[in-house]
Amino acid sequence: MEEKKYHRCIGVFLHGFNDRGDTSRWGRAIDEMSSFRVICLLFNDHIGVCDNIGTANAYVFEEGWRGKRASWFIVKYPERASPEFRFHATESLHFLGRAQISIFWAMQDDPSSMLTYNFQWKDEFEILALPDHIRGSALWVLNINDDMVHLACLQGDNLCIFVARRYDSPDWELQKSLQLMEATRGLEGHKDEYFRQPTKIVSTSTSSIVFSMAEGKWLFSIDFESMEVAKYKYKPHSFETVAYPCELPWLPAIRACIVPCTTTRWGNRGCSGICICRSL
Repeated sequence: MEEKKYHRCIGVFLHGFNDRGDTSRWGRAIDEMSSFRVICLLFNDHIGVCDNIGTANAYVFEEGWRGKRASWFIVKYPERASPEFRFHATESLHFLGRAQISIFWAMQDDPSSMLTYNFQWKDEFEILALPDHIRGSALWVLNINDDMVHLACLQGDNLCIFVARRYDSPDWELQKSLQLMEATRGLEGHKDEYFRQPTKIVSTSTSSIVFSMAEGKWLFSIDFESMEVAKYKYKPHSFETVAYPCELPWLPAIRACIVPCTTTRWGNRGCSGICICRSL
């Protein structure tokens, strides 16, 4: 995309082709990310419009083959610019998380709504209005391994977790809530004065939320299931990029041909069920 190299990037995301629990024709479990696409979201500013106003476009890349060489190709261009929304550059969007094949952002220009990108929608982007009872200083979409959408909302120092069956549902129900100042009172380093300042959600995983207090000087986490709090241990100056360990399964599953492929007049013929040879 030579013509887009000077466009600002909103974000780059991976999307797996396979659903959780899929199996191959040989009955083997398929990794969700064994085949995936790369979705690149770009800010498209309007020429001749002041205040740095623009919209967003999505470009979808997929790996393909040219002969024996693997390359990445654009398999989906934006059909059109998204006329339904406008925003002030990428700084006005705040990433909230992803769930149910969708990605979510809070919009500085419209705090009562969320901007969402769906991997399967034709129009891709949509603005979702939040119900009146979901308002707070911070929002975060939780990617919990179930069929529901979970939204964490900070209302003062009270954490509320709302749940809905679909991201565009108007029926968000309060699932859990916790008063943070009281719940963390017994933790080492706790000070009531910390809660006079804004509380930040640093990151989430499938099982917990990490909060930052006093400009990153004190962090704690909350478990989704039990709602128990614990002091979060971190390296100095690393709270902005909380990382989660990733370990590959061992022994690794390696796909390889165990005997030479035979060549016919129609090209290469698979030598076995795990053959990865390709025709010229």
